[in-house]
Amino acid sequence: VQECGDSTVTINNQSGDVNFIDDYYWGFEVGPNDSLTSNQTNPTIDFPGVGTYTGILVVNPGNETCTDTAFIQIDIFPGIEADFSHDWDTCSPGPISFTDMSTIDTPIPESYTWAFADGTISNDQNPVHQYQNPGIYVTTLQVEDINGCTDQESTTFEWFPAPNLSIDSDTTNGCEPLTVNFTNNSAPFD
Repeated sequence: VQECGDSTVTINNQSGDVNFIDDYYWGFEVGPNDSLTSNQTNPTIDFPGVGTYTGILVVNPGNETCTDTAFIQIDIFPGIEADFSHDWDTCSPGPISFTDMSTIDTPIPESYTWAFADGTISNDQNPVHQYQNPGIYVTTLQVEDINGCTDQESTTFEWFPAPNLSIDSDTTNGCEPLTVNFTNNSAPFD
């Protein structure tokens, strides 16, 4: 069993035919000469914190004919919390800088997955992303550490920058009546 960031663990007992089980004994070593025990079917155990704890499950303890034993290991890892900020010039259609602000005790996050809600992703810790079209976007960061602990954070923001105005014409002079065709190259426009 693996738990990330929470030292209170509820164990899902998957012992065989419950019609033949009258009692349970759970025991976990949590330190020198110290243990935690329970007689519940699916116990909730408050471990002292980050660490690896070995334990035992005995079904029908003390029954000489119908008992069985299973060994269990509980790994409790530090928690990880995804968080980020973003920054961009609202007057410019330029890129947005995303800054990872995730927190973890140890080890540091091993992977980053950014989803920008426009069909693109990045695995950089602090990506810079250029949206192509104005709109409302939900950007999500998922972080994972070496232990497989994950967390994710999402932020909704509006990206409606002032456009860069640019107009071209097919001609700028000629005889009267002059027909001029204009092309709007301003960006971004949606």
